[in-house]
Amino acid sequence: MKTEQQLPKNIRQIGSPAGHTKVYIEDYVITFLNSLSMDKNTYVRGAILFGEKKQIGNDLVIFIRGAIEGQNLELDLDETVFDDEVWREIYQQKERLFSGLDVIGWALLRMGFSVRLNDKIKKTHFENFPGEGKVLYMIDDLENEDAFYVYRGQDLVRQSGYYIYYDKNPMMREYLAERREGMQESENYEKMMENMRKVSKEKDQRELN
Repeated sequence: MKTEQQLPKNIRQIGSPAGHTKVYIEDYVITFLNSLSMDKNTYVRGAILFGEKKQIGNDLVIFIRGAIEGQNLELDLDETVFDDEVWREIYQQKERLFSGLDVIGWALLRMGFSVRLNDKIKKTHFENFPGEGKVLYMIDDLENEDAFYVYRGQDLVRQSGYYIYYDKNPMMREYLAERREGMQESENYEKMMENMRKVSKEKDQRELN
C-alpha cells in the first residue's frame, strides 16, 4: 500500500514537521485539549492520550485519536501518582471508549509555565509513559504556545511541527457527549466547542504569520 493511501487526506499542518517521526492528532481531540487549557479555574490540567503507531515507509507515524481528562494530573506534578488504581481506571476508560487503541501518551496544560521541559515533567513521563514513540503534548494558553515531544533514543525530543487531521471520530464524540451530560455550566456546550475551534484556528494562523 502506498504511503499516501495510509495517511489522512484532510489535514492542516502546524509548524514545519521534519524528520522521520510524524505526529497526527484528530481535530476533535485537539479541540478538547484546547478547551481544557482555557479553563481559567486552575493552572494545571492533564489528559491521557490514546492512539496508535504505524511504520509507514521510512517514517514512524503517531496517530492520536482520543483523549480523556486526567483527574490525577490536575494538581502539582509532585503530587501526581500513577498507581495501580489510577491505571486500572485509565484502562477501563480506554476499553469502554477507545477499544482497539493504545495509551499513546499524555497532555500537560499549564498556564504561564511555558512548554519547555523540566526534570519533574521528564521524570513523570519516563516513569509512566516509557517506550519509543510515546508522546507528551504541552499547551501554555497564556503564552499562546504548544509543543509535541516524542520519546526517542532515551529522551523526549521536541517536534518541529505536527498535523491536525479531520475525521468523524465517533469514539471521541461519544466521550464528549458523556462529558457534556455531566457538565453543570449553563453555556451551551456545542457553542463552546465551536468557539474553541475558532480560537484554535486563530492561534494557528498567528503562528503562521
